[in-house]
Amino acid sequence: MNDILDYSKIEAGKIELECIPFDIVDLIETAEFMFKDAASEKGIGLEFIFPREFNHYYKGDPVRIKQILLNLCSNAIKFTEEGSVTIHVDCVGSQAGQRVQIKIADTGIGMSQDQVEKVFSRFEQADTTTTLEFGGTGLGVPITKAVVDLMIGDLSAISVQGKGTEFTVSLPLEFAEAAELKEEKADVPPPDLSGKRALIVEDNQINQVVCETMLLPTNADVMIAENGQECLDLLKH
Repeated sequence: MNDILDYSKIEAGKIELECIPFDIVDLIETAEFMFKDAASEKGIGLEFIFPREFNHYYKGDPVRIKQILLNLCSNAIKFTEEGSVTIHVDCVGSQAGQRVQIKIADTGIGMSQDQVEKVFSRFEQADTTTTLEFGGTGLGVPITKAVVDLMIGDLSAISVQGKGTEFTVSLPLEFAEAAELKEEKADVPPPDLSGKRALIVEDNQINQVVCETMLLPTNADVMIAENGQECLDLLKH
């Protein structure tokens, strides 16, 4: 449902992008924290790579960039049963025209060229059978593409069936200074939900793990329902 609402907002032109200083390494580390358990449960590797001399600080919309990262990481883990998922982040180009490049590569089920073209379309998945096996609305990649387009960026994919897929995101972002980030950043502690229950309604196991991980700092008692009926049953107790 959130995917559908998000896509509707984008189509209606109701998504406004921020342009604030942020630390992209913070976003990478957040994604790593959120997905490491999901990858571990499937027995696959998860690696985040960025150059030693990589600039941490940029100006842009960190919420939407994190959404891009999480959507593509979630898909990569979901469609990978063995092997690994690698996220490589780099800055390419000159000082005047630098772009942040994010590559998400997996050793999953892969796609044909025809399927690659379909995966960017609304409500399309690479194969209709994947909906039954893996679930989802088929909007993760189209939403990512729409957000990337809003940022005047590029999103592309290469894939080989049975061997894996690599998505590449390229975003034109200005450099920022660490001092600018300190002015913007305020330490907001997570809410203390001790003694309270949080109900996650989600049919995808990867997303269940991610949501549960996000709620860990709140100390909430987390319950998970895989469908509407399970949700209603839990609410009765």
